[in-house]
Amino acid sequence: MFQYDPGAGNRLLVRTVTNGTESSPIQSVAMSNFFPSADIFGTEQKVSISVVGDQHTISLNGTQVFSFTDSKFQTGAVGLRTWANSIDNSVTRFDSLAVTQK
Repeated sequence: MFQYDPGAGNRLLVRTVTNGTESSPIQSVAMSNFFPSADIFGTEQKVSISVVGDQHTISLNGTQVFSFTDSKFQTGAVGLRTWANSIDNSVTRFDSLAVTQK
């Protein structure tokens, strides 16, 4: 799972999810490394996730954020999720999801 987590100090994180249980972050980096402001809300973001064998590459707006090897899962699923502290700030839109197998 790739996520922006304000509760973790405005960080981009990668976690594994097994049977609905999230792991501690296996990858983590400060949002400020990629955005001048920690606030990314209200603007479109392009996320690209590539998994080839056990090599994972995650990019945000064309900039590589993570590249790591993880062979824990040989199969899996794709999902989208959003959360917020209140219903008042929970507006999220997903557009143009593409999943391809090579």
